[in-house]
Amino acid sequence: MSSQNPRISPLQNLRQYSSYTDSAGDHLYRSAHTREPAPALTCSVTLLQLVQHQRGAVNEPNGSSRKTLSFQFLLIPVQWLLRWAAEKQRCDSEVRQKIGQMANTATKGASSPVDIYRLATSHLSLIDEDWSRLIKSVGPCMHQPEPAREPYEALVRAVAYQQLHARAADAIIGRFLGLYPDDAFPHPTQILASKFEDLRSCGFSTRKISTIRSIAEGALSGLVPTRDIAGEMSNDELVARLVALPGIGRWTVEMLLIYTLDRIDVLPADDFGVREGYRFLKTLDTIPGRKTMETAGMPCSPYRTVASWYLWRIPSLPGYTKMKKRIKKG
Repeated sequence: MSSQNPRISPLQNLRQYSSYTDSAGDHLYRSAHTREPAPALTCSVTLLQLVQHQRGAVNEPNGSSRKTLSFQFLLIPVQWLLRWAAEKQRCDSEVRQKIGQMANTATKGASSPVDIYRLATSHLSLIDEDWSRLIKSVGPCMHQPEPAREPYEALVRAVAYQQLHARAADAIIGRFLGLYPDDAFPHPTQILASKFEDLRSCGFSTRKISTIRSIAEGALSGLVPTRDIAGEMSNDELVARLVALPGIGRWTVEMLLIYTLDRIDVLPADDFGVREGYRFLKTLDTIPGRKTMETAGMPCSPYRTVASWYLWRIPSLPGYTKMKKRIKKG
């Protein structure tokens, strides 16, 4: 890349350099090696990054080098920064749309979940040797969503599993369903009519009872969409809408996206199992944070759900226990 051209505007210079400072550049780099289509990811440089950049060249992983911004870029008129911020917002929106289109395009030709998972594992195996080894060790993807459930039911079930072992949550759900023997799953009006003591006896905490009642009210008011309506909404739209419910966070909605709506491109970056799995995959000494996981998930798109499934399988691998012991000794 050529150095700064004084004849073009600061905004144009920002456009020129931003694509090299975007964390999504990792996705573009992987796409070049995997021959997968990549969205046009640009305009995601931050002021903090501008401050940190020094004049000179920086070596890239592929052996090439690039020029960095000099401090004179900090002397940018406010109007240019405002225009740049507006363009960044537009570009970020386009990125989300592109990723959604990639997920739809990638699965459109597949006739069954097995075909989709085969495409996904082929894609993930090409990311790097770590992913390739993991997929060979675990074997074929056996992800099993429950697409017949309504979002209302899925959210209630997800609340039961929040911060609990699966067996304990299974027992709570069993007792909960036992309160309504004539129905496969209670209607929202039945939950709202249930006594607090009865719900408490199932094993729900006071906070979870409040959350479940809020979900039931949301189902009646339309805040919790039906499956047909949810199917027409994007991941971001569903997250923004459902986290408005008390006690419902992003993780709970992501479980809905993965297991009920059968979305193929979701990586729950806050999930402990996903983060711990990635720590093992990359032999990290500390568990990665949300930002790290979001960046790490970019090369996995448009199959991040399958990537999550493989990361969740890691504790069953023989080498996992050995690594945990080594880290504890260290």
